[in-house]
Amino acid sequence: MERLFPIEVRGLTVSAAPGAPQTPVVSFRIEAGDVIQLTGASGVGKSTLAEALMRLHPVAPGMLSYGGVDACGVRIASVLERIAMSPQMPAFLPGTVADQLRLARPEANEAEMRAALETAVADEFVFARADGLESRIGEAGAGFSGGELRRLGLARALLAEPELLILDEPFAGLDKALADRLTTRLSCWLSDGQRAILILQHKADGRGWPQKTAFSVVL
Repeated sequence: MERLFPIEVRGLTVSAAPGAPQTPVVSFRIEAGDVIQLTGASGVGKSTLAEALMRLHPVAPGMLSYGGVDACGVRIASVLERIAMSPQMPAFLPGTVADQLRLARPEANEAEMRAALETAVADEFVFARADGLESRIGEAGAGFSGGELRRLGLARALLAEPELLILDEPFAGLDKALADRLTTRLSCWLSDGQRAILILQHKADGRGWPQKTAFSVVL
């Protein structure tokens, strides 16, 4: 695959597993620089549709294309090299913060990890700890709050250097000031015009993304 964008979604509907309900039919286009909010009630299929964009579920011919090439003719590995997802409840193995971040990019150096943490607004609570990047995450994320783990998961996704970043409820549980800081930093991450963000959430929040191409798709 020579290029990811534009991503064209045309009458796409998928199911999470054989026999599972189909997601609502959607059509939209993602260009570099876009911020798209995919909104809908819990269980409607937002995550399943996002996973389909990553080729984690079978897609019928003609429903999805990358850079003008039908998804059925694109290697799944090629898609996964360009798209990363930050789930609402990221999984962590016991180990250091650096260990967890390097799962996305094993060769990442300290400066690159710091930059990813800063964009995810995770740098302050990591470096407030005496061990910084060597702070340990215990079983099931022990030692960090749920909100901190979500932002560490976001930093890990950012470290993969995706062209499309998919965020599942990234502002859940954040106060307005922190949510605004995260919006600003993600907007800066987008500013090179080569990337896009897809946000999964229950409803559009009216957040002031500076990108002129921000829009919502309602399921």
